[in-house]
Amino acid sequence: VPAYDYVFCITAMASRSPMFENATKASFAILADCKPARAAAGIAGPFALRIVDSKNLFSGAGVLVAEAAKLARAGAHPHDIRRRLDELRENICGYMVPGDLYYIRNRGIKKGERSVGLISYAIGSALDIKPVILCYRGETQPVAKVRNYERAVERMFEHVARQIDHGIDTGHVCVSYGGDPDYIDQLPGYPALAAAAQRNNIEILRSLMSATAAVNVGAGCVAVAYGGELRSFGE
Repeated sequence: VPAYDYVFCITAMASRSPMFENATKASFAILADCKPARAAAGIAGPFALRIVDSKNLFSGAGVLVAEAAKLARAGAHPHDIRRRLDELRENICGYMVPGDLYYIRNRGIKKGERSVGLISYAIGSALDIKPVILCYRGETQPVAKVRNYERAVERMFEHVARQIDHGIDTGHVCVSYGGDPDYIDQLPGYPALAAAAQRNNIEILRSLMSATAAVNVGAGCVAVAYGGELRSFGE
């Protein structure tokens, strides 16, 4: 099936971003107007557009995008891709450590983000305590509070490395960073993640965090996600 006949638009979780709602509204207009445009261009056949709420953020949405791209390159039927994405989005485990609690507290709160309350913000800022935040099935919550940024990032990467060794449901893990992606190699705990991925033939997809994400969570934020079983942090 040619790529232009079936389009997937994968958005950030609807509970934290208006992107899904806006894209859904836009899709109605696109589907209503595309037939004459396709006919004028000499393109025959049906056209379908599917808007998918990833139920995750940052690297979590990336896991879904990467899975869709792999299936499309392998020649999977669009309906099979759709079923896989609907299944996978319920099992994406995304984690992030913010570089600065200010952005999570003051910018995120406007979008319904409650992972860092006022008291946690005050204490965390004073004592340099950083949360490890879990994104899962459209919800976010802190799963650990760790003294200093480096140690928090290390614990997050080490946790995901253990999940890879336990077994995950995707052949890739996504990592995004609010800064130069070449610096990811130097982040604490990343060597353990890379070693686990190599042992288990898992691809690590690294990227620069999007401008939109960085505005809301601040420079230095690190996010990592995979598809698979959710286990207690530290297991």
